[in-house]
Amino acid sequence: MLRGFSIGFLAALGLVSLPLAASAADDVEARLQEMQERMNELEARLEVTTDELALANERLGEQRTILEKAAQAGPSSGLAAFLESIEVDGWVAASYWYNFNDPANSRLVGANVGTVGQAHPFTPDANQFSFDQLWFVIERPVDEENRAGFMAEIAFGKTAGLLPNGNTPVGGPAGGNNLYLNSAYVQYLTDWGITVKAGKFGTLIGAEVAQAPANFNISRGLVYNLLQPIDHVGVMASGDLPAEGWDWAFAVVNDVFATQPTLNDGKAVMGHIGYAANNWSANLNAIWGTDTPGNDDDKFAIIDVLLTWDPSERLSMWLNADYVIDDNDGGSDPSAFGVAVAGRYAWNDRLGTALRLEYVADDRAAFGFPDEASLWSVTATVDYAVTEHLTLKGEVRHDKGQVDKNRDRLYISDGDLPGVYSKGNQTVVGAQVIYNF
Repeated sequence: MLRGFSIGFLAALGLVSLPLAASAADDVEARLQEMQERMNELEARLEVTTDELALANERLGEQRTILEKAAQAGPSSGLAAFLESIEVDGWVAASYWYNFNDPANSRLVGANVGTVGQAHPFTPDANQFSFDQLWFVIERPVDEENRAGFMAEIAFGKTAGLLPNGNTPVGGPAGGNNLYLNSAYVQYLTDWGITVKAGKFGTLIGAEVAQAPANFNISRGLVYNLLQPIDHVGVMASGDLPAEGWDWAFAVVNDVFATQPTLNDGKAVMGHIGYAANNWSANLNAIWGTDTPGNDDDKFAIIDVLLTWDPSERLSMWLNADYVIDDNDGGSDPSAFGVAVAGRYAWNDRLGTALRLEYVADDRAAFGFPDEASLWSVTATVDYAVTEHLTLKGEVRHDKGQVDKNRDRLYISDGDLPGVYSKGNQTVVGAQVIYNF
């Protein structure tokens, strides 16, 4: 009986287990199906990701190739190439001047220049500080690869206030915080090696320039101030001659002294021929043309000789001589002659001393003196480089003059009234600081 019961129980248990087993099998199959679907989805995503990664790698390779080619060939961007070709330079200069004639407070402005503005063209004011120059130089030089370029010089300060009128006449502006475009021209290097400039550019005449760091001394001399122009507006061509060391230049400009506008339709022509050896050079410059407002028949001519000599690495010297003649309708034809000699000796890499000696003879009142006049000037300057960019200069200058058949009233003295000059000489001391950037 027990055996029968067991067999029956097992049979009953089997009947119950059959549905349960079938249900479990169905559940496992469903889960397997779900897992298979998820695996298919993950596989599809993986294929998409693999494709995107391959595309990214391909783009990265292309960009690397472009960058490598750009590095080998140089800047390919027109703007980048243009900016890299631009050269920027400049400086800031300030000074202080004291006149030992000790002019009255009402006469301090313009006290250093003398009766006809013969002295101190850019340092005219006595016994006070002066902001001389903030000067920017921007240039795109020309060469065989970049044949077109430009040049611009922008000046701000007292010098800028004096430059628009050239060498400031008596009663002219005393300067201040003025802005002035000293030069601005387009330049082009032709296939024949000739550089052509059109616009405003510096003169070919003389040794000294308006730019403060380019001179041995702080103040500009008599020859620079009385006999020479500063800049011109016109067209100029320049280049080298076939013979080694020789160069030339030729320009057509508006006027001998005036830049723009001019009050006549005449023009002036300017030329240069020079030779440069290892340590010396010789230059002959000339300009001839109109200079009288409203009169094309009046002509003005300047013949300029400039010699430079560097006998050693420490010593540099120059000699500048000018002869000018004013061929006018009045028949007097005023003329003048001037010569300046200057040198600088470098005691070491930081310290240098300079000396300039000058003489100007004014024949038949070329500069506005009441009669023939003779002027002398001696200038001594010490310069010291505090750093690579910062330079200090100190200067003492003595001017003296004589006018035939008249008392030598050329400079202001203490107590002089406006328009009155009672001294035949003056001594001025000054100091200047220049920072080049």
